Amino acid sequence: MKTYLRSFAGGEITPELYGRIDLGKNQTGLARCKNFRVLPHGPVQNRPGFSYVLEAKDSAHLVRVIPFAYSATQTMLLEFGHQYVRFHTGGATLLETGLTITGITQAAPGVLTYTGTDPANGDVMYLSSIGGMTELNGRFVKVASVNAGANTFQLTDLAGANIDTSSFTAYTSGGTAARAYVLATPFSDTDLFDLHFTQSADVLTITHAGYQSRELRRVSATNWTLTSVSFAPTIGTPGAPTTGTGGPGGGTPVTYSYKTTAVASDGLEESLASAAATASMDLSIAGNYIDVTPAAVSGANYYNVYKLKSGVYGYIGRTTGAAFRDNNITADVTISPPETLLDWNTGAGKYPAAVAYHEQRRVFGGSTNKPQSVIMTRSGTESNTTSSIPTRD
Repeated sequence: MKTYLRSFAGGEITPELYGRIDLGKNQTGLARCKNFRVLPHGPVQNRPGFSYVLEAKDSAHLVRVIPFAYSATQTMLLEFGHQYVRFHTGGATLLETGLTITGITQAAPGVLTYTGTDPANGDVMYLSSIGGMTELNGRFVKVASVNAGANTFQLTDLAGANIDTSSFTAYTSGGTAARAYVLATPFSDTDLFDLHFTQSADVLTITHAGYQSRELRRVSATNWTLTSVSFAPTIGTPGAPTTGTGGPGGGTPVTYSYKTTAVASDGLEESLASAAATASMDLSIAGNYIDVTPAAVSGANYYNVYKLKSGVYGYIGRTTGAAFRDNNITADVTISPPETLLDWNTGAGKYPAAVAYHEQRRVFGGSTNKPQSVIMTRSGTESNTTSSIPTRD
């Protein structure tokens, strides 16, 4: 009996379902779909082909290509190799600012003379706008024997073989030699296919159980950075506040303890709590008060003030930097300051192996020491993993 297939929208199905012709999934699936793309409404279409852009920087090692989409019109392919990453877009390779070419010999191998910062042996350079010796325009070459003469290097092809320019047209003037833009990474080629990643806007977060988590950040089209993820608040921790008392006095003085935190301009990022400061006053007497003045922190929009109650610092108010007056305010111990950083991403066995975004949080998990544990940043933050007692979002 021939099974009726009404569409391919189900994609590939497991062999265990091949005999379940009674299931709708069987009638919308394929055993294998190679070099085709399944469209949402059911049909399949040929997968587009590839075009050659450039050989991998080091073909002796494994290479992995990872997509990077900043917008619908700005997309990249990231070439991760042995301890490096290169960038390709629009059918071309991202280049640095080019060296100015001042001469190329007709020889075997040809020798290029330039002005500018010296490249290194093995660097891949793109040659363009050369006058006379146009045979080299639009060609990638490898640098060899840098400064065998002043500001010179020999021309070799990407396989390392000398380029014989003896029969080329004589060089006349102009031209640039631009190095392929390369960023160093710590990742060995044997670990590339165990990398996990997620992207938010212009930041690609990369995790691996054997490496500290990294952020690959697009600063501009030709400027990228790779830095370790910091799980601390981005705003600094204030110093201990200063306290002062006032009012008619009298009564039985009680010692009160205060801490402050700095809150960033977005209103979401709160610093760790400051050291404590104390003051003594009987606040039960009308007119008595304690002024708490937070220490200034660069970038702070305002400061939260917390007072110790029953062993927990509870929220009593906020100030933009001026003295906050406590005239016997009851501390809300359900809102306590961030006190500690979770022990994560700080050494072997503690590096997360996976990463994702979920409801305004960045989520990490799968470390070697705690393979079934996940950690989420505070709501609305990228990296803040501070904790409080009692537990808060």
